[in-house]
Amino acid sequence: MRQTMRCFIILPVLALVLAGCGSGSTDENYKATRAAALTELALPTETLPIPTETVTLTPTVGNTETPPTPSATRTFTQPPAGNAPLCDNSVYISDVTIPDGTVLQPGEGFLKTWSLRNTGTCSWSTAYGLDFSSGARMDGVIAYVPQEVGPGDTIEISVGLSAPTTPGTHTGYWRLKNADGVFFGEWVSVNIVVAGSAATTAPTEILTEAAPSS
Repeated sequence: MRQTMRCFIILPVLALVLAGCGSGSTDENYKATRAAALTELALPTETLPIPTETVTLTPTVGNTETPPTPSATRTFTQPPAGNAPLCDNSVYISDVTIPDGTVLQPGEGFLKTWSLRNTGTCSWSTAYGLDFSSGARMDGVIAYVPQEVGPGDTIEISVGLSAPTTPGTHTGYWRLKNADGVFFGEWVSVNIVVAGSAATTAPTEILTEAAPSS
């Protein structure tokens, strides 16, 4: 529409200009008309707006899931009913020799024997043994199972030890180890009093939850 209007304006103006040029008139009216025509020709230019595009970036939300923390709880005894039984497991039955609080002389040798039951589903071969875990070692070394022990069977196993030379109460912790060298089952303990100090009898140590470090 605007382009059509421009044509209607420009054509008469040009006619006036040409007419003036043909006659060669220098009349003031001609000059005024010519100036008006030239002014009319200086049409304003149209500036089209340039659209701007706003891009909104959405940040990617990372995975903030916190992996679960492994439980520090360790099972030392037969699992509760309903859980799958362990292949290797054991429980302490009794002290056969050297009851807790036995008084010995410094450096005196002795044989400590425990009674243990296989509460797992796997048999213990002669590659299984009772090994030192923590506390006072008392010169003891691993004692291997003397014969195969099937699930539910009970066995007595002994370790040769020597009383420390330092007077006082001494306690050592021992635990079964399978053929792969992995500890399992309940800890058992040996507790003695070396002569030269007041004999203090410690309670029997059967560790099922608060266990010494291996």
